[in-house]
Amino acid sequence: MNTPTRRLLGLAAVVAVVAASCSALTREPELDPPPALGVQTGPGARFVGTAAGFSDWYGPGSMRHVGATKAGRAALEITAEPGGLQANARKALLPVRDGSPFSWSFSVRTADWSQVANIQFRLHTTDDDFFYANVRDRTARTALVDDAWQRVQLSRADFLTVGEPDWRRLEVVSFAVWGFTDGEDGPTSPTVLVDEVQTHPRLDRSAPGAGVVTLSFDDGDESVADAARLMRERYFRGTAFVVPALVDEPGFLDRGDLESLDDLGWDLGGHSDIPLTELATEALEDNVETTARWLRERGSRGSHLYAYPNGAVDPEVRRVVADYFSVGRTINENVQPVGDIDPYAVKSLNVYSDQSLEDVIRIVDASVEARDWLVLTFHRVGDETGDGLDWTTEKFSGLLDHLAARGIEVQPMSEVLAPM
Repeated sequence: MNTPTRRLLGLAAVVAVVAASCSALTREPELDPPPALGVQTGPGARFVGTAAGFSDWYGPGSMRHVGATKAGRAALEITAEPGGLQANARKALLPVRDGSPFSWSFSVRTADWSQVANIQFRLHTTDDDFFYANVRDRTARTALVDDAWQRVQLSRADFLTVGEPDWRRLEVVSFAVWGFTDGEDGPTSPTVLVDEVQTHPRLDRSAPGAGVVTLSFDDGDESVADAARLMRERYFRGTAFVVPALVDEPGFLDRGDLESLDDLGWDLGGHSDIPLTELATEALEDNVETTARWLRERGSRGSHLYAYPNGAVDPEVRRVVADYFSVGRTINENVQPVGDIDPYAVKSLNVYSDQSLEDVIRIVDASVEARDWLVLTFHRVGDETGDGLDWTTEKFSGLLDHLAARGIEVQPMSEVLAPM
């Protein structure tokens, strides 16, 4: 190697070292890990094994026990016939079970959620008297991941009834699966796996979070400031999930509004205007880290809370959010069982324009009666704009009046989770 070449290589090495040093000086310091919560998904008690004992019930379709499990020896596989016809599998509970002290959970998996019209979980006192919960209706479509186990958590408040069932006398558990009559390629015939059917103790009314309601607001719309004023009149505080890039933009909260929410004792958590599942890994990391850094630098109460945009979450999104936040809130349409909280899949009920005040009050009262935690998520409070995300001021005020009149405890998310 000649001398000029050596000099050029030496100069290049010096430049590289200087560039690396400058990069290190200008790079943002790493954020500390988010605070750890004591809340974890409990292991639960096996309520009914899926390895054996289920049998075909009414309707066409088929069921069998298979080895592709999430846990245990075998899972239950149910296949529905095309045309929206139900496939049903049932198992007798011997002895008869008292289900009143519990909430429920189970895991489901299917290769293609677009084929599944619904999965229904039923708890029977008799064949004609049963509680049921519709899984597809209560899980955000953006959170349904093909060919991956999906954990379903159900409060007693999530169940509807047929006939006159009794929680204290449960004699049969059953699952029903059906496809679409008019899918994109015609009628569908879904196959669904079920495993880990478990119970979780319902907590005493004195337990943290039992019978509590949280009012949360996504996106940081300017109407949140008006909602906060209405809530302040009843001594209620809420949780706002804001998009840093939209602060001070027309139609959104400005910095003065955020300071007012701080003064009122509200949580300010993180959010984005882009569904995180649409981002490549590097962009995903940058989006979530930028939000976390902004919240921590302004010292926001609730800076460890995050709401998944559009409720879109998959294992990669969950992993990245867990690197920077302690909590990930979904828009899965469930009441959150207090005895079984997954901190990165906290349930909430999205309130849309077409929902009546009476319907929301019914859900509130059922949640309080079940001694569980209800997170109601709003986007805008005020005049309807036609996109389905508004809830009128009249309805919102009526809800606040009901909460106050019944003496229902309303807390920001961070206060519900802190004692747990």
